[in-house]
Amino acid sequence: VTPKKLACDDTYQAWITDPNGVRIELFEYTAKSAQFAGGDRVADW
Repeated sequence: VTPKKLACDDTYQAWITDPNGVRIELFEYTAKSAQFAGGDRVADW
């Protein structure tokens, strides 16, 4: 599992790889996460 980081939508994310090599994204929502608080976010990838 990669270290978790706080994304632009105020949600923590990390990645894990399954035995077949498929990458899976994990989320940990916070009280400020866009999924709960709503509003627009700007991603700067």
